[in-house]
Amino acid sequence: MIDEHQIMQNVTAWIIECADYARSNLGKIAHIAQKSGEYDLVTNLDTDIEVKIEAQIHKHYPEASIIGEEATVKNIHQPTGLTFFIDPIDGTLNLVKKHDCFAIMIGVYDGERPVCGAIMDVMKEQLYWGGPNIGVFCNDRRLPVPTDVALKDGLVGVSWRQFLGNRFNEIKIALNCQVKCNTNGLFL
Repeated sequence: MIDEHQIMQNVTAWIIECADYARSNLGKIAHIAQKSGEYDLVTNLDTDIEVKIEAQIHKHYPEASIIGEEATVKNIHQPTGLTFFIDPIDGTLNLVKKHDCFAIMIGVYDGERPVCGAIMDVMKEQLYWGGPNIGVFCNDRRLPVPTDVALKDGLVGVSWRQFLGNRFNEIKIALNCQVKCNTNGLFL
């Protein structure tokens, strides 16, 4: 039996440590490379943070699987046991261009069951964390359970590149919601 609260406590501690590391190393980005294109970047900060998180996972959960965004070999399989999903810097382009609007994310599953996850808005120092059996929090404040509304009554926020690429049918989704806006708050 896994201890979900202990896993959550570890994950949040790792993310806070890595966010501190990111903030203190913003001026030390020495390597920037393209992955799939000019807007899909990876830096030494991405890889350093992923290595730090992986080391903690190996130390505390040696039998766990790890799927990291920056891993050179993707070991994606049918999940069994604990699996940690790591995005060391979500928003690397923002990190490089603005030193702002980027996050560190870790999600944890036990087999196919979600256990917990955390997302740290690094520069705002806002840590969103929780899980199905834990609740959802921002830092130490419990967030209310959102109302489940129909798509026609909801809002959609998506980047213009994602919207125009329409990879996940964003255009169809946007056409069926109440108000359409992008991540900059501009209405479409």
